[in-house]
Formats: sequence, C-alpha cells, structure tokens
Amino acid sequence: MSLKRYENEIAVALLFFVAFGAFLFQSYRHERLSDLTVKKTETLRTLEETMILKRTWGDRERIKQAVSSLHAYMTNKRSTWRQSGTKVDVAYEKLSGKELNRVLSKWFSFPLRIEKVSSVKGAEGYRLEVVAKW
Repeated sequence: MSLKRYENEIAVALLFFVAFGAFLFQSYRHERLSDLTVKKTETLRTLEETMILKRTWGDRERIKQAVSSLHAYMTNKRSTWRQSGTKVDVAYEKLSGKELNRVLSKWFSFPLRIEKVSSVKGAEGYRLEVVAKW
C-alpha cells in the first residue's frame, strides 16, 4: 500500500483538521474577549454606582437641607418633630391613606438611615412614627 496514491486526500484531510482547529481557536478567543468586555462593563457600572452613592451619602450639608425640607413639608399641629444632632424623631397623627403614602415616599427618597418606621391605623386616621439618622 503506497501513501503516494492517497497524497492529495491526506493533504486535504490534514488541511481540514488545521482549519477546524483554527476555527475552534477563533471561537474560543471571541468568547473570551466578549466575557472580558462584559466583566469590564459590569466593573465600570459598579464603580459609577459606588461613586454616586458616595457623593450622595457623603454630603452632610445636602442631607441637612433635605431633612429641613422634610420638616417644612408637613409642619402643622398633626406632627411632632425632634432633632438632636444627626438623629430625627418625627410622629405624624391623623393622616389619610394618601398623606401617609406621600410622607413615606418623601422619607424613603432621601439618603437617610431609617432606624424605625411604625404606622398604626386608628379611628381618626393613621399614626406614623419615623426615627432616622444621617
């Protein structure tokens, strides 16, 4: 049996295997590159979020202004407000359902560490207590 007779077929088969290996290498390389770009974008997104949160939580004067705007938002006979340093203790009484939702959404929209939220439904409306720090 002479290999000379099958020289062309062997060359074609060998080239086919080389081409198939090159295809596998390129697909692996492309997949690896796409994984790296996804990891980079996730890292950048996390870094941006961290910077935004640090800017939001680090600005004490801005948080003070936000708390004072909360105080001005609902000052009437139905609320009691106590502030000592960086701690705020607020109690609202006789709130309707809409007012309760509005007040809570205001509180939760500011960068405060809320320690206690208590709402109780009474005969005349809701009673809400909020204790927060910054």
